Amino acid sequence: MAKEETLKSMGNYWLFPYKSADFDVDACLKKHNLVLWHLTNSTENKLKKGDLVFLYDSAPNSRITFLMKVIEPYLENPVLPYNEDKFWKNAKAKKETAAKYKHSCLLEIVEAINSFDLTYREIKGRDNSFSVQWQHRISGKALIYILDVAYGIIDKRLECNDEQPLTEGKETRGALVTRERNLKARQECIGRKGYKCTVCGMEFEKVYGELGKGFIHVHHVVPVSARNGEYEVNPEKDLVPVCPNCHAMLHRKGTITVEELREIIARNKK
Repeated sequence: MAKEETLKSMGNYWLFPYKSADFDVDACLKKHNLVLWHLTNSTENKLKKGDLVFLYDSAPNSRITFLMKVIEPYLENPVLPYNEDKFWKNAKAKKETAAKYKHSCLLEIVEAINSFDLTYREIKGRDNSFSVQWQHRISGKALIYILDVAYGIIDKRLECNDEQPLTEGKETRGALVTRERNLKARQECIGRKGYKCTVCGMEFEKVYGELGKGFIHVHHVVPVSARNGEYEVNPEKDLVPVCPNCHAMLHRKGTITVEELREIIARNKK
């Protein structure tokens, strides 16, 4: 399969620009873990439940700040569980947004990113076609780079030394409540099982060459959120390497097993 075709087959990853100078997304997410997002006409008919969205703060920060998940892709007259007005900083921008965009979606936070490795300049340097002017699906080299940095940040939330037991699940508070992912456990999983997707068999280095070298997601066989607090991780039994596409599908409608997803792929290849 050609590189371009492989990129197009990946899960839906979007970029939604905003201005934190106009609307305080950070405060909204700290308080409620979700945010109503106004959709452009070109986006509203394409967005799907379960799609992942990178929020890009164009002013003043000029970088990706949050990874979000679409929980309601199309809302015409939304009833929010919070008062949106208190998060608006710019009354004129609020009025213009309400007049310009008639439909919205509801986004739930996955992780705070906010990395200087994901500024416009850094991403543009890897993919000259990258743009932040409108809501759009991310593709090409920009997507590969963004995923590599973003999931690297998520994996490195907790670094433990060699003497510590491999535990996960302890709740910590930063911009939001998160579940710690153990870097050492991830490294042990990859060390034992390699960079080949356990579900579909894809290897990024074989498709993208040097660009894809060392890139893979790690999937928790039992979701961390389903565990009862902190627990000891067994990298052999609890973790498997998967490509981003299969990782998204494993979580798209609740949680399905690796074996079930393999069967789905096999059925649809016939």
